[in-house]
Amino acid sequence: MADIFPQTDQLPNVSRSSLNRFPNCTSNTLRATLFLALLVIGGCATQTPLQPVIQQTQPAVDTTALLRDAAKQARALLAAAALAPPIQRRRMELEAAEHWLQAGRISEALNLARKLDFSIDSDEWLLRRQLLIARTNLQLGNQLEALKALGFLDQLQVSQQSYSDALQLINQITDRSGLHLSYLDDLQAQLSTATSAQQRHQLQSDILNSLLNQPLAALDNNSGDGFSTQLLPWVELAQIARTTQEALPREHQLYQWRNRYPQLRIDPALLTELQHPDLLRGRLPTKIALLLPYSGSLKSVGEALHRGIMSRYFSDPLSAGQIEISSHDVGDDANIAALYIRAVAQGAELVIGPLRKQHITTLIERDLISVPTIALNQVNDPETFHPLLVQLSLSPEAEIKQLAGLAWAQGHRRAAAFYPQTDWGRRQQRAFARSWQALGGDLVAQTSYSPKGSDFSKPIKKLLGLDLSEARYKKLQRGLGQSLLFNPRRRQDIDFLFLAAFPPQARSIRPQFRFHQADQLPVFASSHVYGGSADPALDKDLNQVRFCDTPFTLNPRFGSGSNSGSGANPDSSIAPSLPSIHALGRDAFALVPYIEPLQNSRLRRFEGDTGRLRIDAGGLVQSHLSCGRFRRGVAIEVAAWR
Repeated sequence: MADIFPQTDQLPNVSRSSLNRFPNCTSNTLRATLFLALLVIGGCATQTPLQPVIQQTQPAVDTTALLRDAAKQARALLAAAALAPPIQRRRMELEAAEHWLQAGRISEALNLARKLDFSIDSDEWLLRRQLLIARTNLQLGNQLEALKALGFLDQLQVSQQSYSDALQLINQITDRSGLHLSYLDDLQAQLSTATSAQQRHQLQSDILNSLLNQPLAALDNNSGDGFSTQLLPWVELAQIARTTQEALPREHQLYQWRNRYPQLRIDPALLTELQHPDLLRGRLPTKIALLLPYSGSLKSVGEALHRGIMSRYFSDPLSAGQIEISSHDVGDDANIAALYIRAVAQGAELVIGPLRKQHITTLIERDLISVPTIALNQVNDPETFHPLLVQLSLSPEAEIKQLAGLAWAQGHRRAAAFYPQTDWGRRQQRAFARSWQALGGDLVAQTSYSPKGSDFSKPIKKLLGLDLSEARYKKLQRGLGQSLLFNPRRRQDIDFLFLAAFPPQARSIRPQFRFHQADQLPVFASSHVYGGSADPALDKDLNQVRFCDTPFTLNPRFGSGSNSGSGANPDSSIAPSLPSIHALGRDAFALVPYIEPLQNSRLRRFEGDTGRLRIDAGGLVQSHLSCGRFRRGVAIEVAAWR
């Protein structure tokens, strides 16, 4: 039978290489179906994403013709995509959405992009969709929605070029004027023009939740340059919510606040939550199934989670002995679908787990979630949602974002970053750069170091500009032909240092910065700088280093949480082994009776072992950590930094 697909040399403007971009398109019928799309875009979507069609170009003379041509290409792509395999169809539809945007059909582009699910595709295509959503929202003037579309950037495994393109768009959205200002001021501007009570109440909730996550020190310094005059009433309200614990004083302060700002029509439901912040326990299930990795590569993590869950179970008199718990091994080769179905069939009314992201995605995509489920990770797609699913995790990006906010609240504006030459180190650096620049701060210097060595002089000199100072001295000495008195000077445009390091490296790095004229330079470090247990002899060189971590790790006596009704943490002796993972297990069980109350609340928090927890509309558990510093070699919590 003759091949009905034309030869490559018969196709205008289509190269042979473009035909090879159909690794899965082998049938003649399908190839013929996709011929139209080839003529339009020069090739079917492949495993490697094409460059987005929306680029910075010079304006064309015949704008109308360009818009008409882009719309024509979008329609052609949609027609061809209708008969393509699922993966290729989604990719072609995304390209069609990009052409709609190019044609000025913004609503069509946004609506089409939102319908496309790339959770089982590569992160490159997921990011490409989010970039389109961000661009369309930016053109519609929805700056906040544009930023939200790229809010999970650091969780993706994408090329450096794709990451840089996304970061450039984020900087374009914020205009480097400070997300701290633009985010809150944008909400305030939307609030002033809101036409419906529902919209006004949601914006009020968003403003308060953002302020409740600011350090207390920042709220107390509300007369500075951090907040506009329009935001000051909300700052005062957040202060009341954060600092007043007793019901009567809080009610009295709220009464005074309403008298000061009678023009503000605050949502009565928010006032009720502010007056009565305590959470009420919901009903406990009679049987819980744990889907954890008790074998394989994540065995140690699974065991730490199990110990944390059981320690909280036995410390709660309302659950110990009254709830039956079954354990199911979700090892490396486990069939998560079969295990979940079996656990529910055996009577589980609630499931804790799984841990792996791909397992969570499988349960969602196959619509297997039939009982309340607390997953112990977060999937990458921000639009992934199931009404019975809650996603609880330890997010390094969220931790660094909070740390950057702390540095900003303390008045710092120019940062330097020092990180190891590893994948982990680069991820830490990218997360910090994005969070810091989004706030409006400048990252004036960044240098990597080898984690295998102990002499960090060379990268430290480079970071501080001492190598340039020495080079200038040597050049001048050679020119004059005589010895000169020389005292190298470090660059003076650095307010603080962001340090990504584990304890062995940090203990050597900190004194070497002191030696190189940076003794007074404040250091803000990732939580990995702390080993999890006090060691004053080894950690004395880390004095004044600031970091954020779980309350359980930073202050083990906090472990039982204010909602538990029990005393000091009963299992602090076993916590040093993966303490944060242990705390995550404790919170997974502790949240069980509070899931529904938190989902029905917009302001209330649960004081957990991993932080102050709330559940957002998408089922993601948002955590606000404790922050502290080293003093006399011991890590201590600073209450005003929470």
